[in-house]
Amino acid sequence: MKDILYFLKYLTSFLVPVVMEKKQGTLSPVEVCLVNGRYHLNSAHVNYSFGGLHTVFERVFAHLEIQDREFSSVLVLGFGAGSVADILRNRYEKNAG
Repeated sequence: MKDILYFLKYLTSFLVPVVMEKKQGTLSPVEVCLVNGRYHLNSAHVNYSFGGLHTVFERVFAHLEIQDREFSSVLVLGFGAGSVADILRNRYEKNAG
């Protein structure tokens, strides 16, 4: 039953954002939403994952020519829902730990 409910939420997320969890943060509410099948971490004034910042990181990584760089580890401060890791792994095929 749990799998069916998640699958329905997943499908719905391609039509409208689905709030998966919402908590009160220190300064404002924080929520995890499912949008187009991906998790987004949002607060009242900013989207931390797969939104505008995701696009900024894509542009910066392209400018820095990440595809030509070799590295074995990456430190991501403020992981959010993992959009930086997603870009590195799926777009640039970097498997740094």
